[in-house]
Amino acid sequence: IEKDMFELKEAAILKHIAVPRNDNELQYYYDDGFEEASIKDIIEGQVSKIVKEYSIMRNLSDCTNIVKCDEIKVQKHENDLSYEIFIKMEYLKPLARYISLDVEENEIIKIACDLCNALSYLEKEKMVHRDINPNNIFVSEEGVTKLGDSGFAKFLEMDDKSIATCFLIIATLSSISPP
Repeated sequence: IEKDMFELKEAAILKHIAVPRNDNELQYYYDDGFEEASIKDIIEGQVSKIVKEYSIMRNLSDCTNIVKCDEIKVQKHENDLSYEIFIKMEYLKPLARYISLDVEENEIIKIACDLCNALSYLEKEKMVHRDINPNNIFVSEEGVTKLGDSGFAKFLEMDDKSIATCFLIIATLSSISPP
């Protein structure tokens, strides 16, 4: 999405999410013996989770190193159990498209510092990201590195001594280091 209003230029990305992702996913539930009311509850739960992720991202917009989400639209299909969700986000490049093999050491340090800033902010908000991998790291046109995909964020539960008691670790399998 691009807007050119005299001296002001804006660019954004429109993320489209279909729930369910396709007809095969919906058919899977029917084939497994789910009733329509149960399927409706499952799909509405998925939509609710996506809206919650958007809400989390929007509430984290104070941090310059976390992807900004500006707007969401949830559209239910008539005569169908399906939804379409559109999320307007700031225009960013994926890290893989930004960085080259001959990247300078100072640029790597800047990327690391930006990510540390995002993680520090999340810690202040008592959150853990849980899926930091190259697919969730983006770079703005100004060279600011940003962390995205808060769907893997989890709020830390604190005990009386303000020590993190426990949290679940979920990561993308391809980004988990070997034991």
